[in-house]
Amino acid sequence: MDPLKLEDAVEILLGMCKEIGKDLAETVYDHGMTIAQLITEAKSTYRDLLYECKQDLSCVEENVKKHGQITEIQKVSKEMESIVRECLVELKDELGIERVFETGKKVTGNRSSRNIDIVFVSHGYLFLGDVKLTNGEVVKGNSMENVMDVIGIGTQEIEREKYTVGGVIVFTNGKVFDFPGFTVNLSNKAIWKALREGRCVEELKDNLKRQLESILRGVALR
Repeated sequence: MDPLKLEDAVEILLGMCKEIGKDLAETVYDHGMTIAQLITEAKSTYRDLLYECKQDLSCVEENVKKHGQITEIQKVSKEMESIVRECLVELKDELGIERVFETGKKVTGNRSSRNIDIVFVSHGYLFLGDVKLTNGEVVKGNSMENVMDVIGIGTQEIEREKYTVGGVIVFTNGKVFDFPGFTVNLSNKAIWKALREGRCVEELKDNLKRQLESILRGVALR
């Protein structure tokens, strides 16, 4: 069976709820999810919105439209960078992370110096990452200039200390093409909940832990 696409999710949820189906699909859809998972997430999100809106249906319609699209992607991506760093700090013991740098760092690129937003050390290796949020668009290599330019550079110096680079990571809610580094897929539901609460929520932490565990362990064992 072919994987569920966003267009399929929109069609399914429009059939269930004409007024908010499209916006609800754009909020809860994640790559690789099944129809059953889509419907479960949609019902859960709808219940959450009903609770937040005190059963006011017009409020639900208004809020789900806001959640369906990211209107200020650069601003929201910056907020998510801070939240992802917070999650990494909370996951230090579980993921074998020795250090999470509190801010982005300037590193050496193949063509020029680059400011990388998420920088941390795990199992003695340095990892460099950026958050790339989308409204359903494909994330391609040419839209990730910063992280693309640091791929292939084996060592980096940060704060006068040299590190062996373990990998370059893109944290995204979109489908990634033409990127030779690691991809960590963030669920839209976890993103919106984290942004609403302005902190690292359990859904996002679990999302990160599950994917980073295999990436970091794989690098440590090679």
